[in-house]
Amino acid sequence: MRRVKEVRNLYVVESPLQLLCAFEKSFFQENVTFVVRMNGNPANDNQILKVAKTLEIDVIKKVLRPSKIKLDSLKNIIFIIYLLVKFDTYYLGSYHSKLLAFLRRFINAKNIVLLDDGVATLLAQKEMESHKRPYNIFTFFDLKPLPFQKIEKHSFQNLVKIFNIENKSKNGTYFIGQKVVEVGILSLDLYISIVGRAAKMAGADNLIYIPHRGESEVVISRLKSIKGLEVRFIESPIELYFISEKNPPVAIYSIISTALNTLSIISKKTSFFALVPKCLSKTRVPHIENIVQQLEKNSNIDVISI
Repeated sequence: MRRVKEVRNLYVVESPLQLLCAFEKSFFQENVTFVVRMNGNPANDNQILKVAKTLEIDVIKKVLRPSKIKLDSLKNIIFIIYLLVKFDTYYLGSYHSKLLAFLRRFINAKNIVLLDDGVATLLAQKEMESHKRPYNIFTFFDLKPLPFQKIEKHSFQNLVKIFNIENKSKNGTYFIGQKVVEVGILSLDLYISIVGRAAKMAGADNLIYIPHRGESEVVISRLKSIKGLEVRFIESPIELYFISEKNPPVAIYSIISTALNTLSIISKKTSFFALVPKCLSKTRVPHIENIVQQLEKNSNIDVISI
């Protein structure tokens, strides 16, 4: 009897969310190797390690130090190219990563699967419309496959089973922060106004604001001046934070955060609100229509144009 060859799977990720998606996909796989590329940002790197520890994922860590970025990048490239001959399927965390884009040059496109990279996945799908052979995607978004592309949709079902959040009662109202001021998408005054509006919508409950790991001290300082707002820093990615909490939230507000999509899949009991400014344009966010479309497709999210 001919022996069936065991598929060897390599995961290369660069963010906490990418590692969560890698865990979800690899849950029933046997021959799996995880490579985590640290970017030197303590908030990002610590959250990645928190995910790995909590979910008991054995990872190979590769570091990218800002002070030695050229040397570390070269070491990472040499190491990953060395790994290429050992695997059959390659799960890559980011379409836009320069390192992973370089890595893709050495792999047959049909052997590559992209993991979710937040709403950047929607931009990647948009950009791949011109590709002759677009990469397959493992995603929680509701995407229409391109020609010659496979889309595998998931709902974090394995994470949900592990933490058994469906049987817990609700508690707390939250706003999920984004670094929209830092990257020039919104002005500081407008962002503070939107968060303040959410605080009023929350009513008697204090609104708990969870900052994005890339938000600046200037923004955080202004946020603390909003009446009825509590700023709470967390050490794990937002998805892992809520599924490991004793109680899912009563309600979650944000603008166009990926967390609205992921958490609405994970916590069916929570109410979700996307406060989308009318001033957002394709110039500032090229895939804004795709983002809003995904939010509107989700029956658990109330999209409010402001």
